[in-house]
Amino acid sequence: MRLAEVVVPDPSGDATKACVAVFSSAGGTVEANIDRWAGQVRDASGKPATPSTRTRTVAGLKVTIVEMSGTYAGMGEGTPRPDWTLRGAIVEIGGGLLFIKMTGPAEGMKACAAAFDSMVDGMKAR
Repeated sequence: MRLAEVVVPDPSGDATKACVAVFSSAGGTVEANIDRWAGQVRDASGKPATPSTRTRTVAGLKVTIVEMSGTYAGMGEGTPRPDWTLRGAIVEIGGGLLFIKMTGPAEGMKACAAAFDSMVDGMKAR
């Protein structure tokens, strides 16, 4: 499922503040995957986070952008991390979905927002 992973280091050099972008493919619907991601991020009451979503077209492909913040637990990836953000792009490609999922401390993710959008906007269909 995992096609590639990119670590975006924090300018301070603190490895615990690095953001990670994962590129993967999987099945299911866009909505089912958004729900799965929401289950990886908990709000202050411990419930799944409510995602913010927007859809646009890039290179003729439908792309759903998802963002949510809270306590990130991932899929059993160790100790839950408070004040984290998950930002993702779900790209509808022929025959499936391509996922770009980036997670990290909320402050670092805020700093990476424009670069994330630029990366998604720079996609080319083949």
